Amino acid sequence: MRKTKIIATLGPRWSSEDMIKKIIENGADVCRLNFSFGAYEEHLERINIIRKVSKELRKPVAILADMQGPKIRIGKLKEPIAVKEGDIVKLSGYKETNDDSIIPTTHSNIAHDVKNGSMLLIADGTIQLIVESSDEASKLVVCKVITGGTILSSKGINLPGAHVTTEVLTEKDINDALFCAKNGVNYLGMSFVRRAEDVIRLRKILDDNNFQHVAIVSKIENTESLENLEEIIKHSDGVMVARGDLGVEIPFGEVPVWQKKILKMANDLGKITIIATQMLESMTKSPVPSRAEASDVANAVLDGTDVVMMSAETASGDYPIESVKAMVSIVEAAERSMIKISHDNMNLLDRGLNDALADSASYLSYSLNNKVIIALSRSGRTVKNLSKKRPKTPIVFMSADFNLCNSLSICHNVYTILMPEDLNFSSGISHSGQIDILEDTIVKHNLANHGDTAIVVSGSKWQGRWQENSVRVVIIH
Repeated sequence: MRKTKIIATLGPRWSSEDMIKKIIENGADVCRLNFSFGAYEEHLERINIIRKVSKELRKPVAILADMQGPKIRIGKLKEPIAVKEGDIVKLSGYKETNDDSIIPTTHSNIAHDVKNGSMLLIADGTIQLIVESSDEASKLVVCKVITGGTILSSKGINLPGAHVTTEVLTEKDINDALFCAKNGVNYLGMSFVRRAEDVIRLRKILDDNNFQHVAIVSKIENTESLENLEEIIKHSDGVMVARGDLGVEIPFGEVPVWQKKILKMANDLGKITIIATQMLESMTKSPVPSRAEASDVANAVLDGTDVVMMSAETASGDYPIESVKAMVSIVEAAERSMIKISHDNMNLLDRGLNDALADSASYLSYSLNNKVIIALSRSGRTVKNLSKKRPKTPIVFMSADFNLCNSLSICHNVYTILMPEDLNFSSGISHSGQIDILEDTIVKHNLANHGDTAIVVSGSKWQGRWQENSVRVVIIH
């Protein structure tokens, strides 16, 4: 059974119910919606289709909404502007300008944030400028072209190394976050996070509106986020290594090194980890990936990521289904090569009883010839802790809580089973008859056979009161 989870981004081209069903059937565990584009009506339609398909397939699917964030862009141009090496160009802090010799931008403080001699990159770094002077009063920046190209309206601008003064959480992001939370989105991807305070602010907005169940994934994509990495991770539910903007902000040769550092730190702190950007980029036009892309995906798995993500491959590419199948094939091959014979002494995640029990269950999975770990949890914390312990056998979560099943489907090595309303084991086991139902469900889903050993991590009810969690070993009858 595949342990590493897969995110597929949905876009206008492939948003029919039939196509979304095929994407999920062929291996997508999470569907991503990009809120940099599209109206609420479009996103809501996709959310409803995902939930409908998920219920029909009886396969829980998480939804990740990627918020736009304070992306700095070229403003509205009358026509494209071609620049070549050595040209002098002027950029303005105003979104529009009547002077054709001045290029408008969406960042009003651009003249304040840049310094003489600093780099200014346009269109993912394909056009490179160096700042020669800036004037805050007129909001004007004068640059010399190092690498030329054609500047188009709305193209992104990066200011490597600059401490950008825009608010990380924009008004649009707040509205988008509340819309997503109201409509059953499980994870919010927070773009251009710079400090832990950015995450704390979004968390407070969600909590104040009774959306405590919505998780925050911080996207690591600028130099400030690397400077404040540990505190950002501690306050987030997960992190995404967003290699597109990160590879523009820092030298591209450093991206693989930082990818490993981020994964190690986030895994040690018990947070969900996602690797994103151009994993199978060539498959937007080709039915097969390049060998370098296959190696990239495999190395992400070997480095310990929980999730790998596709963007344009499934959102707008020519081969969305082939891309999902290719990702599944590469991930499974990488996982087969990972021969692990003992439980790691991983960092304790919360140093409490729940963490100790998860550690014990993982240890037992390597010591016993068991087939599954059955994890029952009201909040999902036990399941998430177990996932980060990297047990040998699959973690099975059974619940009638549809939203919780969807949310946990992003977790590494977790197999979620949606149960009927009258068979809700989220809290634990209250009598021996429920053990029989658990065992029958495991066998029905071909996760184990009669006579196999299973580890059960759950609460238990005694004299009408829920007791502390326990770990037990059972023989499936």
